[in-house]
Amino acid sequence: MFNAGWAGMMNQNQGQTKGGGKGANADPKSALNQMLQKIAQRPLGKGDIIFTVNQFDSQYQAIVKLHCLEGKEYAGHLCTSQKDAEKSAAEQAMIANAPLLAQIQQMPKPQKKRAAGAEPGQPATKKPKVPIPNLPFKTDLNNTLVKIIGRSLVKDEATYIVNQIAPGQHQATLQISCLGEEWTGKAWAGEVKPTKQEAEQSAAEQALRDVSVIAPAQKEKKSASKSGTKKPKASKQEARQEQAMQQMAELMTAWSEEVSKQEEQSLATKMMLWMMNGAKGKPPRETVTAEPVTGTVVTWKGKWGYLKPDAPLNHEGEAQKDGKVWVGIKDLAGGLTELAEGMSVKFKVYFSTEGLGATECSVV
Repeated sequence: MFNAGWAGMMNQNQGQTKGGGKGANADPKSALNQMLQKIAQRPLGKGDIIFTVNQFDSQYQAIVKLHCLEGKEYAGHLCTSQKDAEKSAAEQAMIANAPLLAQIQQMPKPQKKRAAGAEPGQPATKKPKVPIPNLPFKTDLNNTLVKIIGRSLVKDEATYIVNQIAPGQHQATLQISCLGEEWTGKAWAGEVKPTKQEAEQSAAEQALRDVSVIAPAQKEKKSASKSGTKKPKASKQEARQEQAMQQMAELMTAWSEEVSKQEEQSLATKMMLWMMNGAKGKPPRETVTAEPVTGTVVTWKGKWGYLKPDAPLNHEGEAQKDGKVWVGIKDLAGGLTELAEGMSVKFKVYFSTEGLGATECSVV
């Protein structure tokens, strides 16, 4: 169930950097380890990546927790072995954090020494700013806080509390404890959103508007305190990290060009390409049923609801949300403007990262 494209990509990287001696042993778990070292910019410890595997009948599902990234968790697909389950979870973690790695790779490099023959006191030429990809507000907020406090965030310095107001309606509140006494007790409430993740992003967006005004002043203050001091030369470790990140960027570009030529791509591959291209437009979908299936409306909330197919779909997505299929008002067809619980309908089914969904829904 894990994406073989990632394993092949990392095998190629190992072969180039080590003469092919260990490339055949690379898998999504080792690829995740290397990616997180680039993001954290340090070697990882034993407790930075933790896998937990649960058994469901004859299948396994793994959850990976990244303590080096604020304890974020990612669940893999159901697999026939524990080993493949861990690989699937590692792959989902790589897909989710690919934009963050891309942002780090595009950050401006340290300024080089003044060229020979330059006049003393001559100001260094400013490098053009590198455009930063459109990443979620939580990532932008974390980066801004790091710039302000001059170090990495630790656990509980940015705390999100999500309350479920009603089914499918969540609101998050954010508190930040690393900005000094004047910000102590201040909280930012986001808009009501259909998922917990979107609710947290909305709260982060509200906080970012206030917090971002501190960053320029803090940057100017640091620049003034460092004026007249000579910038130390980059260490060998920093040079190796920069070289490794450049190799990873080149490898990801080559991989995307190769898989783009394939006629058939897995949903994970399509999702990876979509995020590498700036996450523009709708997320990719996988067609589950080419022909309409019948079912019943089990929930309708005015603009969205859930359907229950009359027959099993025999798809891994049925493991989510008790096999229910999400439908929005824009997915209704045949002149329908709303549904009612208990109504018999027919619809086509797709699968995305959020689960099963319906299109072309009409009354039977």
